[in-house]
Order: sequence, then structure tokens, then C-alpha cells
Amino acid sequence: MISSTTIFKLVVAASLATALGAALATLSAQRAEAAASGSPQDSRTTADDADRTMFHRTIKIDGLDIFYREAGPADAPTILPLHGLPTDSTTKGDSMTDTDRREIQTVLDRYEKALNASDVDAVIELYADDGVFMPSSAPTAVGIESVRAAYEHVFTTIKLNIAFTVEEIVADRSIAFARTGSKGTVTVLADGTTAPEENRELFIFQKEDGVWKIARYMFNKTS
Repeated sequence: MISSTTIFKLVVAASLATALGAALATLSAQRAEAAASGSPQDSRTTADDADRTMFHRTIKIDGLDIFYREAGPADAPTILPLHGLPTDSTTKGDSMTDTDRREIQTVLDRYEKALNASDVDAVIELYADDGVFMPSSAPTAVGIESVRAAYEHVFTTIKLNIAFTVEEIVADRSIAFARTGSKGTVTVLADGTTAPEENRELFIFQKEDGVWKIARYMFNKTS
């Protein structure tokens, strides 16, 4: 689940862009001045600095002492990344494991099977408690009971026979998404007519008690 706290943090991060630009300019100027004079930039810089490739420093901006970590030549272009994924200098590549990928693929396989079987209970078992289902040309279903009602309506109206193709899976800690395509046939139960069915889908997953669940799901026609 992408929580309101996470959304708030993203909004705050966006609003800091101007301040960070000023900080970057100040930092660049101070680094250039220090490089030209050969003087230390704070009290923690020592005579041993010549043998080091990384420094932990502070800089005063608008009356605040800001801690930062510096690495690389002083005369190189200055880059000031936001702290936290994906710009944190302590981040080491993709945090998705092979286990995550296999488990998410299993959820998608089970979802495909449940759709083709018109099995509401099997579908709902794959959703998070606060899951959201956003079907094409239909109202959004928010919360597990609304999601159940939406699928009950689908399965009493049509019969699906489709196969999913997974185009992308990306996961980080407890949040993931999958981009898929599906192709097959749909039969209208009212009159028995069958027609080709082809969609593209986006799944967002979250972990609940260590298990990947569908948090948000939407699809639309490919044409």
C-alpha cells in the first residue's frame, strides 16, 4: 500500500527543490573556495584527509547546520542527491530478490487461473484488505467488499479464457508493480457470443505479513 505518509513525503520532497538548488549553489561555491585555498571545510577535516576519499561535513545554510557526505575531487561538478531511495549513496542497486520475482509471478499465475475459472473467492484471496480494482469502462472498486462485488458482477456477466504475458516486474522491499498483457476470448453469458479479448494491465503489489498481495489493479483495451 502506498500510504498517505509516503505521498506526503513525496509532496514535501518536491517542494524542497528550490531550497536544494540554493544549497547546491552554496555547497559548490564553498567547495571551490576550499579547493582554491587548501583550507579545511569543517572542524572534522584533519591532516589525514589526503588519504581519504570520503568526508563527513557540515555546512550552514539559512542558519541551519546541514550534515552531508562528500566524495570525489573538489574540482569536480557538484551533485547533491536527495537522501533516500533511489538517490541515497548507500543504496546498492535493485533490492528485488529472485524470491520476490517468483512470488509475484505466482500471484499473477493464480490470478489468471482464478479469472478463467470465474472464482471470486480465489481472486479475493490475492487482494490486500484495502485493495482497489479499476476495471476499464466501469466504476472503481475500493476496499475488499467492493472489490468482491465488482468481480461477482464480472463473473455473472462474462466468461473469460485468457493468458497473461508478464512484461515487467519491479519490486522494492514491500512495494512492487507488474506490467502485463493478456489475450484470449470473452463469452457473453446472456447470449453465448464469443469474441477476442486483449488488454494491458498494471498491478501494484504490497506485502501483508510477508505475503505479496494485489494492492491496486487496473486494465484497459490495447486498441
